[in-house]
Amino acid sequence: MKIHFAVCICLLSLAFITGCVKNESHYYPDNDFPGTAIFSNTGNNVFSCYINGQPWRTIDRKVGGLGPPTYEVSINKQNFDSLTDHFSISWFGYYLDNPYGYGNITLILSVPKNFGLADFSTLQGQRLSIDGVNNYFLAQVDTVTRMGSGSIYFNTAELDSDDVNRVIQGRMSGLLEANFGSVVLTSGRFDHNLDGIPVLFN
Repeated sequence: MKIHFAVCICLLSLAFITGCVKNESHYYPDNDFPGTAIFSNTGNNVFSCYINGQPWRTIDRKVGGLGPPTYEVSINKQNFDSLTDHFSISWFGYYLDNPYGYGNITLILSVPKNFGLADFSTLQGQRLSIDGVNNYFLAQVDTVTRMGSGSIYFNTAELDSDDVNRVIQGRMSGLLEANFGSVVLTSGRFDHNLDGIPVLFN
């Protein structure tokens, strides 16, 4: 009887822990562009687009439970050369008709050495032309990595951390399109709450 009771407690505990996984992505379909999410700036934690006419979207942001959290976006700044650094935003996702074929879309911007978290807000309201050389997109959505040009518009752009705990806070939303030659990204729209996401500034 005691063994059965212990097993039941363990099973209930496991069910409780695994049941605490929370999906923090909210996908609201755009009826005018089937397979994509609506454009929003409310922290839905989704990026969606068409890649060669096929719907592509980011993975769900999931936190809690036994495993590590999964994030649909990450932000990094890395040392590049003596004059500039690379600032990147990467989205992790999949084609809707192939949920196991994961890949990513990345924006890479050349920024000054002193570009910091607070400087991210200077992108708000800006439409950037991405020339494919100094600033570029990367597409890794199949077996080939491609570099491309295009444009991105930041409707919102806020990124900061508190001085005590260094907890990342912020949000971003906007629109993008990119051309990788044989691969074309259209109708891209993104909306993310940046609180707690992976952010690395070297």
